[in-house]
Amino acid sequence: MTAPEVSLVVVSYEIARELPRTLLSLAPPYQRDCPRGRCEIIVVDNGSARPPEAAAFASLDVDLRVLHQENPTASPVAAVNTGLAAARAPLVGVFIDGARLASPGLVAGALAAAALHPRPVLATFNYQLGPVLHYEAASRGYDQAAEDWLLAEIGWPADGTRLFDVATPEFRAGEAGPILESNGLFLPRALWDEARWL
Repeated sequence: MTAPEVSLVVVSYEIARELPRTLLSLAPPYQRDCPRGRCEIIVVDNGSARPPEAAAFASLDVDLRVLHQENPTASPVAAVNTGLAAARAPLVGVFIDGARLASPGLVAGALAAAALHPRPVLATFNYQLGPVLHYEAASRGYDQAAEDWLLAEIGWPADGTRLFDVATPEFRAGEAGPILESNGLFLPRALWDEARWL
């Protein structure tokens, strides 16, 4: 079997509602310029009461494995390391929160950016669905029903770029400021291996 160009490690915990959407947003044809074989997805469940199974996602046209973290803890670090150990590609993206949607150019963009430097560290900007950041959302009536309505309103997943129309960017100091949080962190496999021993 030919190795993929990029591995995506997705940590899952009690997100039965959200995980199918996340995986759809990471798989072709939603991901542009990402034919089957270019990308693999490794879901690592970190102790859900009803853990996901790979068969539930058989309709996705992607190489996908679901692993179950032994002795899960509150921290996702062990689950991330399990996913990294299983990854086969030279570039690995880690999604510490599996309840996030990707924009359609994420995988191709990460691969293109990684080619610009021999030791790239790539972090995606963080956007949160809804009119405000999540720490304010509940007090303003934003809930799962509101989120479902927003996605239906933009016709998701038909045009994933419309996510930006209904999301709030987490830029505390503007676009040029520091990134306080990123759910998509891409490093070459060798750099992940170096970081594991720091």
